[in-house]
Amino acid sequence: MASNAETIANLKNSIVSLKDNPNAKKAMSKFEEQRAKLANFIQKYKMQVIILVVFVIIVSIYVFVFYKRVDRYLGRMDVYDTTKIVALQYNRKVMNGNFKLCDFWVASSYKSYLPCTNYYDYASCEAIKKVIKSGARYLDLDVYNKDFSTCTVPIVCNGEQVGNHHYTTTITFDEACETIAKHAFSGGFISNPGDPLFINVNFKTWYNKDTIDKCATIIKTHFQHRLLPSQFSYQGRFTSTNLATTPIKKLLGKVIIISSGDIKDTLMEEICNLHGDYNSNLRDLNHMQVRESYDPNELKEYNKRNLTRVIPLFKKRDKENFNFFTPYYLGCQFICMNYTEPSDFMKAYVKRFGKCSLTLKPYKLRYKPLLIKAPLKQSKKVSFAPKKVTTPFYSITY
Repeated sequence: MASNAETIANLKNSIVSLKDNPNAKKAMSKFEEQRAKLANFIQKYKMQVIILVVFVIIVSIYVFVFYKRVDRYLGRMDVYDTTKIVALQYNRKVMNGNFKLCDFWVASSYKSYLPCTNYYDYASCEAIKKVIKSGARYLDLDVYNKDFSTCTVPIVCNGEQVGNHHYTTTITFDEACETIAKHAFSGGFISNPGDPLFINVNFKTWYNKDTIDKCATIIKTHFQHRLLPSQFSYQGRFTSTNLATTPIKKLLGKVIIISSGDIKDTLMEEICNLHGDYNSNLRDLNHMQVRESYDPNELKEYNKRNLTRVIPLFKKRDKENFNFFTPYYLGCQFICMNYTEPSDFMKAYVKRFGKCSLTLKPYKLRYKPLLIKAPLKQSKKVSFAPKKVTTPFYSITY
């Protein structure tokens, strides 16, 4: 205790001696002089100083919020382990069986072109590449008119059809298709280039026939040799073809075009294989409709011979993912998730497709026809046909 008291006393003496030190007084005087000069400078150039401070704040916000924003968001997807994905064609059970498209869950991406948030943000081809790299074989694109002219360019972005509002930056539909064609079937980019690829095109063009026809032409340009044969054209309406019950082996290496919106009497109608409004074999639901379904067993039975697409219902700016297990165990094939939002549900979803982007559903969720053996030929001894009995005493037929 004595040593502490002595230390405190020494410090007090040092402070007192410092105040009396002429060098210390001189340093304090200079400090006060410099402070006064700085205050006068700020007062004299007040507006310029304010502008400089605002500029520094804006630059700081740009660096921390916008600089390499897309790369930072896409970098979050590196947590997905897709190194073990194997192409469907190397699955012996699938290749030796007679499994249909409706017998599989398909790794499905929602708004595949959005790397960051849903509104006032970026659309990017890099997001499409990253989603493909992460194992998705169902890609979702929203198509709008670039402007209000009749002969305009189809663009991909998030927005609102009424008023042709664009809530994000845009990429052209041609750029999106070029990116898909270059990477979705490249053995050097992914390990399952031969798996079927589903491209969903949501037309929000207010029935601009020119825009829709241009999209059809672009699809033919990039995927001509991979499109399904003519029996699947016009959603199979004229050939009574149910794509859902088509053997999966016939779809390997193919591009299946799915669409929504009004495409009647356009070139797109010809190459469209599935449509939520025109095709009874594809049912469109949001995740709340599935969760609150009044008859889950009906949906489960429907999915054994048809297809169901489930999308998120969230309307927020930030992306969210829903609990996919309910539609998953009801056999819904296309459960669309936000791949660029690596939430716990998203990580669990990716694990479900960790070995194959198209996963075979269990026996209970697949359709199996009830086979009844032909009845045995009836024995004459137990026949109900008229029978004649003759004896030495009488003859009777009964």
